[in-house]
Amino acid sequence: MATWRCEEFGDASAAYAGAARRIEKAAQDAIVRRRVFNIALTGGRAANQIYRSLKAANVATDRWRCWFGDERHLPVGDGERNSTMASDALTIAEADAAFYSVPFCDSVELAAQAYAAALVEYAALPFDLVLLSLGEDGHVASLFPGRHDASITPKSEIGTAPADRLVVAVPNAPKPPPERISLTPAALSDTRELLLCVVGAGKRAALSAVLDGGEVPANTIARGARQATIITDQSLSRR
Repeated sequence: MATWRCEEFGDASAAYAGAARRIEKAAQDAIVRRRVFNIALTGGRAANQIYRSLKAANVATDRWRCWFGDERHLPVGDGERNSTMASDALTIAEADAAFYSVPFCDSVELAAQAYAAALVEYAALPFDLVLLSLGEDGHVASLFPGRHDASITPKSEIGTAPADRLVVAVPNAPKPPPERISLTPAALSDTRELLLCVVGAGKRAALSAVLDGGEVPANTIARGARQATIITDQSLSRR
């Protein structure tokens, strides 16, 4: 398991800017080495602020390949979709050839299958960076503590998981909207860098569960990541 490296910031704004700088650095390194930057984006207020920080810094995204760690099963363009939020904040058109949003299909299961096929077809894995934010209940992407929507692939198999073990349908999520699609821990683990953003006083208990080594989704994912970093506005010395 990758050991969590923690970066503390004095407030939320500084944490968002710090996360944006790490993403920019990862993008620069990936583009130099491989000419493209494969990133798995996330949703939520923290992600929105990070994307706006990247945009404000005029970070070039023309060599980015944007994927999503999870998505709400809603029509493309719906304001509640993670892809809509990211597209607006980064000013990248959802129709861009390198913006791989989760499709809206007749069922959440079909959407999961289609997205898994795209990951394989375009050789997205390993990701260069996976961005996640931590929910107050301890969820990351649409993987919720205590639920078994996603198969847990052994560490020895990460990177070779077949398509049907890369994406999972989440038909009854405990928070709305109930129909979601999520990358599995195996897919999210297959990354050169894992970045977990934890901002807000309401996240303290969830963060403690992660740092104390609890059986929570974030720690399952970190087991396979090459590098795992937590960006937070919390004072870890007062946990």
